[in-house]
Amino acid sequence: MSNNDDFLEELSELANQEDDRIWSESHLDGYSDFYKENEASKVWWIDKLDAIGEHLFSFDQKKSTTCLWTIHII
Repeated sequence: MSNNDDFLEELSELANQEDDRIWSESHLDGYSDFYKENEASKVWWIDKLDAIGEHLFSFDQKKSTTCLWTIHII
């Protein structure tokens, strides 16, 4: 089996995994909807659609300087 076959098999397995994330509409232009990993999680994540390596999170699903923090992965 080639590396490409391994990649496709792994990608297929990931696509078939059950997604337990909880979603909530953000209504923010340029951002994804809010999501959290499960019902018990207190952290809501949101993605900036035109950025790579920038992870944003919130505790109350609001975009303001005090409520939405950014983590940059370098």
